[in-house]
Amino acid sequence: MLHERVFLIGLRASGKSSLGKLLAEHMSAAFVDADVVAVDCLSCPISDLVEREGWPAFRELETTILDEIATRPGPLVIATGGGVVLDPANRERMREAGIVVYIEASAEVLADRLCSDLQPGQRPSLTGCSPVEEVAQVLAERESLYKDTAHIVVNGEMPLDQLAADLAARLEADPQQEGVDS
Repeated sequence: MLHERVFLIGLRASGKSSLGKLLAEHMSAAFVDADVVAVDCLSCPISDLVEREGWPAFRELETTILDEIATRPGPLVIATGGGVVLDPANRERMREAGIVVYIEASAEVLADRLCSDLQPGQRPSLTGCSPVEEVAQVLAERESLYKDTAHIVVNGEMPLDQLAADLAARLEADPQQEGVDS
């Protein structure tokens, strides 16, 4: 692998953590989940911080964590928080520090995954809407940011083991290649 870091981006429930663990195994890399790092830093669930101080406080922490992870020696596979792309500096930081992979999935698939594994302490509501409405709304707001930030877009509806193997092979064959997997 020519790049030290692979950043996985996408909406919550897109599979960043699950794919990240598998991809790290395929690439003999360490795996870092930015949300787990946040919980460790806070010593409480993300929802507690959001309830006390609001989403801006979490976004600030998310940027601090991203900056720290981006300088760790690699090889690393990093599962980012779903909203990391909201800050232009974060988008630039990831693109400069490694390869950014957007895990694309339909709103319907994401909503189904989210509803089957709500994790309210880890995944507080972004909008106050139902999970189905929230996913559609947030995806519409962020999809262009994900695509513009990514070096590679992959189909997050593929079986994870196949996706991890395919992505690892692609990254090792041509880590600079940009494009979309079907």
